[in-house]
Amino acid sequence: MIRIELPQEIADELVANQLAIRPGTRSSTVQILIAGASSAATVISLLQGPDTFAKLAAMLKNRFGGKQGVTVKIKGKRGTVDLVITNQTDLESLAKMIKEGLVGEFD
Repeated sequence: MIRIELPQEIADELVANQLAIRPGTRSSTVQILIAGASSAATVISLLQGPDTFAKLAAMLKNRFGGKQGVTVKIKGKRGTVDLVITNQTDLESLAKMIKEGLVGEFD
């Protein structure tokens, strides 16, 4: 599991889709920061299932990737990754970049 801090609305959706759980009080936390997101951040434990990163990428693109797009900053174990998500962003590439940013693994 990855302990991650991200906007409340995305956290709630991940928990509702059984891709994350509400965490205990252990381990380090990585972050997903979304420019202009209006909700408060919360911490969840992201489950690392086979399609977790693809579903997270789809959620971010659907919610924030409109015509103008959004800048997403991922602060992970190996540093910071800045991504721009628009309606033209490829979901497979986005999922790989999110995974790289959060856990340092690139498939």
